[in-house]
Amino acid sequence: MFFDRTESSAKQTGARRPIRTHMFPAPRLGLLQNDNIANPNPEGAAVLDNYYPTAKTVRLRKGSNLHATVDDAATETIYHMPVYQTGGANKLFACTETEVFDVTSPADAETEESAVVSNQTNGDWVSTQFATTGNSYLVMVNGEDSMLHYDGSYWASVGLNAAVSTLDYDAETGAFAEGETLTGGTSGATATIQRVIDNGTIGTLLLTGISGTFQDNETITDGATGSADADGTVTEIVPAFTGVNPALLSSVWEHKSRLWFLEDGTLSAWYLPTDSRVGAATEFPLQGVFYQFRQLWVETRWPVDSGSGLDDLQVFITDQGEVAVYQGTDPSSADTWSIVGVYEIGRPMGKKAYFSAGGDLAVITDDGIIPISQALQKDRAALSALAITYPIEDLWRRYVKQDSSSVPAFEGVLWGLEAMFLVTMPQISGEDNFCLIANSRTGAWARYTGWDARCFALLGDRCFFGTSDGRVIEAEVGGSDLGVPYTARLVYKFSPLKTAGVKNVNRCKASFITNTQFTPGLFALADFSEDYPSAGANTLVENDAVWGTAVWGETVWQAGDETYMSETQWETTYANGAYIAPGVHIVSGITAAPYIELTYVMLQYEEGNIL
Repeated sequence: MFFDRTESSAKQTGARRPIRTHMFPAPRLGLLQNDNIANPNPEGAAVLDNYYPTAKTVRLRKGSNLHATVDDAATETIYHMPVYQTGGANKLFACTETEVFDVTSPADAETEESAVVSNQTNGDWVSTQFATTGNSYLVMVNGEDSMLHYDGSYWASVGLNAAVSTLDYDAETGAFAEGETLTGGTSGATATIQRVIDNGTIGTLLLTGISGTFQDNETITDGATGSADADGTVTEIVPAFTGVNPALLSSVWEHKSRLWFLEDGTLSAWYLPTDSRVGAATEFPLQGVFYQFRQLWVETRWPVDSGSGLDDLQVFITDQGEVAVYQGTDPSSADTWSIVGVYEIGRPMGKKAYFSAGGDLAVITDDGIIPISQALQKDRAALSALAITYPIEDLWRRYVKQDSSSVPAFEGVLWGLEAMFLVTMPQISGEDNFCLIANSRTGAWARYTGWDARCFALLGDRCFFGTSDGRVIEAEVGGSDLGVPYTARLVYKFSPLKTAGVKNVNRCKASFITNTQFTPGLFALADFSEDYPSAGANTLVENDAVWGTAVWGETVWQAGDETYMSETQWETTYANGAYIAPGVHIVSGITAAPYIELTYVMLQYEEGNIL
C-alpha cells in the first residue's frame, strides 16, 4: 500500500523531498487496452480522441466540411456511397433508403440534390465497378429492388428477362412520367417508361418491356400528360438478365472477370459468364458446404498476391461466420475450380464488413477485425488475440455486443494516401458519435469523435462519409467540423513514474511540431481518475495572423507554412497519487487545416514515501 508518511524522514530532518521529472513520449502506439495496468507501455494512450497516431508522434486531426445535402429535412440516413471511376468520368453517389443522388460536384452544399434514381425500398446497397470489353459499369444490388446499372451516362433498373433500351425525344409538349406505358402514335409500339431524363423540350426515356418498333419522328405519348416526338429509334443499353430474379440478389463482387452474386436469405451464389454484366446467371449452391444453415452474408475476392493474378481466391462467408474458400477460374468445371477449405470466424458485422490490404482479406466480426489468412491457421478461440482490433478489444466488444438482437452494420475503408483505416461505429443513445481510426501501417488506433459516419467512400485522393441526417461530408479538411470547433483529448496510460509511493505533481510542459499558433491545455490525473477538465474555447489562431510578436516557449512565431519544434512553458498542474497520467487537450475552430504534432509531455513531481 502506498501513502505519505506523517512522520517522514524528510519532515524529521527538515530536508526537502526530491524533485524529479518524467517524460512521456508521444503515444504513437495509440489506444492500448491490452497491456499491464501496473506497468503500461509508455507509448500507449488510455484516451486518444481526435489525434491520429503517426509512426513517430500523434497529430491533431483535421476538420470536416459539408460537401452535399441529399435531405434538407435531416431525416434520411445515407447507407451507401458508390463510386464510379473511369478515365473520363469520376462520380460519387449517395444512397438513402428510397433514392440515389449524384453528389460529385454539388452547386450548393446546403441545397438538397435531385435524385437520379427514385422509388426504391432499401438503401443497403452493395456495389462494384466491373469493366467489360465495351465499357465500365457500376453494378448495385440490395436484395429487394431491381439491380441497378450505371454506364457513365444512364442509370438502368435491371429486372428478370427484361432488357433496357433508350429512346430520345424532342418537341416535348407534356412531361413524361415513370411507370407509365409509352405508345407510338404511328407504329402502335408500346413500352414501360422506367426512367425519364428531361432536359426541357428534349430528353431521353429508358424503356423496358418493348412491344413493336418505335419509329423516328412519330408522336409518342404516355397515356397521362407526356407527349413529344421520337428523335431516332430505340437503342438497347442493358441486355436481359436471366436465371434468377436480380431483385433477390443482395451482394455483388467481381472475381476472375466474372460477376458473382449472393441470393438474399439463402446459401446460393450465382455467377455470370466471363466479361458479362448481364446474361444467364448460373447457381452455385453451398448448402452442402456450411453446417449452420442460415444465409450467405459476404462474398468477395481475396487478392492473395495483392493483384488480380491466378492466386486470387474466392471467399464465401455466412452470417454465422462460416468461411468457405475456393480457388480456380471456372466454377462449372471441377478441373479448374476446387475448395481450399471451410473455416470459422466471428459473426460478420454486415454485408460490407470487409476490406483488402497487403495481400490479405480482413473481415469485421464480433470478435474483432480478423485477417482471413489467420483463420486458415487458427481456430476461432485463438483468433481474438490475432485480431487487428486486439489493442482496443474492450471498446470493440462493448459496441458490437450492445444489441444482441440485431447485427449493427459496420463498414471500413482503407485510405491509402493518408495511411488510414476508418471504421463506422453504431450509434448508442446518449453518447457522442465517433468512428474508429487506425494507422494502416502501424496498427495504432484512435477515435475521431463528432463524426456521424454511416458509410465511407474514396473519390480519388479525397475521403467522404455519409451521415444519419442526409449529408455528405468530406473528411480531414479544414480546421473545424462544419464550422463548429472540435476538441482533441489525449490521456496517457497511468504510470508509477518508475518510483514507488505517492507523487505530488506540480508542473507540466509539452513539446510540439507545428505551424499553427495555439495554446494547449495541459493537465494531470491520479490513480485512474476519469475526471477530465473542461477543454474550454478555441485555442488555435488562424495562420494568417501576424505572429511576429507572439512568443511561445523559446520559439518566435512567424507567418507561413513552415513547421517549428516548440515547447510550452512549465505550467502549474496538480495531481497527487501513486499512479499519474498527464493529458493534453486542444480545441480547433479555425478555417485552415491545422498541423500540430505532439512529441512528448514532461511532468515535474515531488516524491512521496512508502510504508
